[in-house]
Amino acid sequence: MCGIVGAVNYESFNHKEVLNTINHRGPDHQSSFSFNNLWLGHTRLSIIDLSKNGNQPICFDDDFTLVFNGEIYNYQELGRLYLNKNFHSDSVFLYELLIRFSNKKDELFNIIKIFKGMWSFVFFDKKNNTLFLLRDLFGKKPLYYNKENNKFIFSSEFGAIKKILNRKVNRDEIVLQEVLKYRFSYRESPFIDVIMLEKGSYAIYDLSTNKLDVKKYFNTFDLIKDMDPYLINSDNIERIDSVLNKSIKFRMVSDVKIGSITSGGLDSSLISAIAHGINNKLELFHVNVEDASETNYAEILSESLNAKLHIYNFSKNDFIKNHEKALEHYEYPMVHPNNIALLGLSKMAFSLDTKVLLSGEGADEIFLGYRWFKDFSN
Repeated sequence: MCGIVGAVNYESFNHKEVLNTINHRGPDHQSSFSFNNLWLGHTRLSIIDLSKNGNQPICFDDDFTLVFNGEIYNYQELGRLYLNKNFHSDSVFLYELLIRFSNKKDELFNIIKIFKGMWSFVFFDKKNNTLFLLRDLFGKKPLYYNKENNKFIFSSEFGAIKKILNRKVNRDEIVLQEVLKYRFSYRESPFIDVIMLEKGSYAIYDLSTNKLDVKKYFNTFDLIKDMDPYLINSDNIERIDSVLNKSIKFRMVSDVKIGSITSGGLDSSLISAIAHGINNKLELFHVNVEDASETNYAEILSESLNAKLHIYNFSKNDFIKNHEKALEHYEYPMVHPNNIALLGLSKMAFSLDTKVLLSGEGADEIFLGYRWFKDFSN
């Protein structure tokens, strides 16, 4: 996780203060880039290529600058395929790919659609005086923006925008009503006049004309429209097993220590077991919730894998003490209290020099694991 931020035609703000607002996203390095009325900032969490070559903003070529948040797991394969070159950093791969295909957007989008990972980035093209903003296929990495008159601002987090542009939560916004009713809203930003770039979308901002053009490059429904989620057979199970193993292997490409979060449930236990098979030094992390403990299941997993288990004890007092801080980082209506516990667990993992954590988040949605999914099938 890294932090990206940028502003056009904003003059009177403290650059260092804005970067410090998102420094928790990338405490290993922070820097910025300025050109005329444009300012770009980046805070780095070093995961791949820990050298200074991976620092950002990247501007090896004077005509192009990149700020990038996320990981592209298959960058080495794609680098050889499309650029005929080996890369030691996914950010440098992305930078050179964008330069090569800067004027071939259709080809670029076809390549981006086969990226494996999660990302949001902003790419400055000095020749054309444009900013190219893009968010990953499924919206894993955030990217907020605001455009007013001849001013434009964007960031990974609303907090950085708020340091420059004073905006608050719109308490009458429909997003709050939808989240309270459905635990989800297609309008991902609850802040006044601050928009979250949609998943699978990109935007081009012309610094000369102050025109912003936002479009979709990928639609999730195109991927799943021909799938029958209720068709379970041996072929599908074998395919899922293969894809799951490959997916976990991709995510373990790292130059830093990796751990795995386990509740003791099926999805996180399966991921932890596969990951441990790839790296037998993998350590497990578990939240022991007061009066709702599932620690005995996590201990069974730990013993069966012969993997070290770190337990974070979460009490009612911890909930009261940390919920405001968790909500501040979440920047969205809190739909599940586990986010508060995961904040403490993440701090504990980081203190143990573990920067990357695998988890089973999303498995219940993909495999229709909740009881209420049954109602939709009738």
